[in-house]
Amino acid sequence: MASRTSHSEGLGGPLAMYAGMAIAFIATIVFAVVAARSVPRTEVGAGVLARNPPSGLEARPAGAGVRATIEGGGVTVTRSLPALAFRLEPDETLDARVPPGPFTATLTIAPPVGRSVMTRLGAHLQNGQLTVRRGDVVVLADAAGPDARLALSSPALPVRVDPGVPLTYEFTRTGDGPAVLRAMWQPLDSLSPLPLPTGGAPLSDEPAQQGRRLVQRAHCVGCHQSGDATRQTLLALHPGPGLDDLGTRVRPQWLRGWLADPSRHADGTRMPDLAHGGHLDAEAIEDLVHFLIGPATLPDTLPADAALARTGAWLYDRVGCFACHGPLGDEASADAGDAWRSYAPLGPLARKYSIESLAAFLADPLASRPNGLMPDQQLEPTESRALATFLLQWERERAAGRRPDAVASFRFDPARAVRGAARFADVGCAACHDRTAVRSTPIASALVAPAFETLPGDGGCLAATPPAGVPDYGFDPYEREAIAAYLTRAAAGPAVATPLDDLALHLEQLACTACHAYQGALGPGPAVTRLFATEGEADLGDEGRLPPDLTGAGERLTTSWMNAVLADEARARPYLATRMPHFGLAATDALPHLFAAAAGANDGLAEEPVFTTELARHGRTLVGADGLNCIECHRIAGHEATGTPGPDLADMPGRLLPASFRRWVLDPARVRPGTRMPSFFVGGRSAITGILGGDAERQVDAIWAYLSQGASLPLPEGLIDPAGYDLVVGDEPVVFRSFVRDAGVRAIACGFPEQIHCAFDADRCAITMAWEGQFLSAAGAWGARGGSETNPDATAWVAAGPNPLSLAAPETTPDATTTTRFRGYELDAERSPVFLYELRSAGTVVSVRERPRPRRSGAAAGLRRHFELSGPPGVVVIVDTSDPAVSGDRTRVRLDADGRAAFALEVTW
Repeated sequence: MASRTSHSEGLGGPLAMYAGMAIAFIATIVFAVVAARSVPRTEVGAGVLARNPPSGLEARPAGAGVRATIEGGGVTVTRSLPALAFRLEPDETLDARVPPGPFTATLTIAPPVGRSVMTRLGAHLQNGQLTVRRGDVVVLADAAGPDARLALSSPALPVRVDPGVPLTYEFTRTGDGPAVLRAMWQPLDSLSPLPLPTGGAPLSDEPAQQGRRLVQRAHCVGCHQSGDATRQTLLALHPGPGLDDLGTRVRPQWLRGWLADPSRHADGTRMPDLAHGGHLDAEAIEDLVHFLIGPATLPDTLPADAALARTGAWLYDRVGCFACHGPLGDEASADAGDAWRSYAPLGPLARKYSIESLAAFLADPLASRPNGLMPDQQLEPTESRALATFLLQWERERAAGRRPDAVASFRFDPARAVRGAARFADVGCAACHDRTAVRSTPIASALVAPAFETLPGDGGCLAATPPAGVPDYGFDPYEREAIAAYLTRAAAGPAVATPLDDLALHLEQLACTACHAYQGALGPGPAVTRLFATEGEADLGDEGRLPPDLTGAGERLTTSWMNAVLADEARARPYLATRMPHFGLAATDALPHLFAAAAGANDGLAEEPVFTTELARHGRTLVGADGLNCIECHRIAGHEATGTPGPDLADMPGRLLPASFRRWVLDPARVRPGTRMPSFFVGGRSAITGILGGDAERQVDAIWAYLSQGASLPLPEGLIDPAGYDLVVGDEPVVFRSFVRDAGVRAIACGFPEQIHCAFDADRCAITMAWEGQFLSAAGAWGARGGSETNPDATAWVAAGPNPLSLAAPETTPDATTTTRFRGYELDAERSPVFLYELRSAGTVVSVRERPRPRRSGAAAGLRRHFELSGPPGVVVIVDTSDPAVSGDRTRVRLDADGRAAFALEVTW
């Protein structure tokens, strides 16, 4: 890992369509993954963004996030932050206007909770004093020095967190070491402290910060060099792409049109209009074309291969091209929920490329664009050709009915090429693009421009109508205002390191949020979310097809693992069909540090539990079939799971920080709502009482100790003989997730010792069937690796309808319907499942805990379904008992003054 180089004014860089000034024509490469995205008018900071938001981060609706007032070095600033967490080294600051050193930050959030929550409040701290207030009441005052620690309010005096009642964290930096704050809470029903949710917010809403990004995208320091060496290096990260061998990559006719009018070929590009005001006339453009294309040109034909194009269409969706370039074909109409995002246009592909040149680019985009703006999708040669064939065919089909562009002839003229080389230097193209003359003599820019720090906030390139001979970047009023704000700041002092802003810049530059959610404010929208797929037929739900959420990645993942994912081919989820691309080391080198800084990662709290042989022995038992049976859902040391193929357990200590692993195992539904990972612990106790006294935290430490042995660990008991597929229920319940005919592809089958069994449909959030006798044969899941039905021999009851619960429609919206959302399941002290889901209607949310229990009375059998409800007081839940097999004494249940209710339904046959 190279040394950290992130600073407030430079890391990251332009989107692909903002790649350079001067002759940045190649910046519209077909797969410019992070091409600029235009969005509707959106309030950003003090101005209104009319088009092409300077941040490049889509204005997706988000919560208010954190309002921060930062005081230090005689300066006070107010801004928003995406989370109530940070880690700052001595030379770093929360805002570029505040110099590094001592500061006080007052951070206020409106907690994103739907109802009151009783909790402990606090934070991970290092080198700082902290005061936490609920409204005007102090609930915690604490401090930490060089030794990191967790500070929480007293469990005897829980804090009531209510919607709309602000929480304020006041942090004062002390000492000379790293300053760390990560706000935490521990609701009374949670087994471990968790990061305090903040609801998400724009990653940056400060105008000068937006101006900084625009300056990078336009590569202003290519011509206007900075007198601050650090600033020059950081703002010059993304010059235009290399232009060597251009004639083997693009067509002359495309290049002519691009130089004459870039915006016509790529909407929103930051390649300036050099023909404006006579800067480049037709003769000069032709000279440049001959110089850049040279004697080698692309073939005129575009051969078609229908079968290969169909493969390419499948690959476009399979590897994840749609995330940045949008759905094509039948999926091309975006959902209304995606109005906040537009996608990088593919451009005039056939006019620009041949199949061979496009395939070569897709196979190794970093060769011509080493900045990582178009990442390497790890395509095999046949895949890159198939994708190129599909894209060119797609464009031809889209152009059906229009007169196709003729492939113009081109005869190389050496004399024009010589003149073009001179123009390349005179116009200033070499300020952004590397190009070597025939004799390998580098061409330097002959353009002389004022130093960056001396630029005024108006005139020249920033004029509403640039004067003749000045490149026209098409900046709109807000963009000019934002750049002027940044120029004022740059003139005031040297560059300083602001890791939170630098991370935002990286997320923009690499389009991380095209695939990944982050802080609840960004991520893929519904138009493309449905296109993410699972590799193979494993039934893992959204966890098996959606790329992971990056929120808090820096305090969950080890630095070595982040480096392995970004720079190598390390993967924890081989079942994801979408490929994690490579961006090049230069583009991702700083990311592990930036993610850690933005998450408030605290080295002092990352220490591993002490390893002992006895602990590891207990962990082996707990992981195996006679313990918590983790091997049902997880690979281990390369050996397949007995059921659904989840991430390899032996990789966990190399991937996850110990505190993160502990939180996840103790309280998975809190850490990731909707996860299929069950909770094994109730009230701090385990159902496996014979190991370590049933103490939940000690058992988690034992599992960690066992897994920390890595791939050489002794395998746990229960990795089955593939010939033995019958699931036998003994003295305790058995839970098995599979595809059951009457319970859907996300069925959770529950076998009980009473030999009465049921299945819960996680899509419909309802128990939909029950049966007696033999539980299940897992041959369909284990033998075929998932995808086949796993059905009982006969059923005793199948539900006549969907979930029997619905919310009474309010008078204001009498037509409101009720939807459900699955939130996972827990195992209680008897290891019986408790299903967690939500009822939602017209903005009202009611949480449900459903606990099925078998019943026998003589020869009669049945199922008793216990329901516990929580939500807004007074809400009425309708109970449908129209199914002849279902009975209950209540058809309407009203939540009491505490927002709670409980009742039961009987299913008999």
